[in-house]
Amino acid sequence: MGRKSLAKERRAQIIEAFHRCLTRGGLQNASTREIAREAGVPLSILYHYFKDRDEMIEELAKNIADKIADRYLTEISRYKNPQTRFNRAIDFLFGPAMMGDEYAAFFYDCGAEARRNERILESFRMLFFRFREAIIELLIETNKSSGLSPAQMKELASM
Repeated sequence: MGRKSLAKERRAQIIEAFHRCLTRGGLQNASTREIAREAGVPLSILYHYFKDRDEMIEELAKNIADKIADRYLTEISRYKNPQTRFNRAIDFLFGPAMMGDEYAAFFYDCGAEARRNERILESFRMLFFRFREAIIELLIETNKSSGLSPAQMKELASM
């Protein structure tokens, strides 16, 4: 029987260290050396699991988006009334849960980084479309009381 792969755990360890570095000093100060030191691994191990810093940014963006999406779904699933769900979802999507200190700095830094890096820009496009789809689903669910068609709701969400 072979040895258990540590790849998933090691990548998570490195990404968590990267997030701590970003929180402390911003994206510009989160060098691969600093990330490796924070993760407690040699730099060579960091590069074994991630080809470059941009891949770490992409992975962290996905992880943060997953955490936010899980919190979003948990929050709105507590309410059965469509109007209440809509109101709570809007509060969530445009309130501290989305733009609180924990994630805002990361998104602002990466937004600037995306201007020079197509891979990061693509990650953020996917993130944007993921949240856009959540808003569209919410609008369609609330549609029954609004009188708008699903196509009109999608158009509204695209504004």
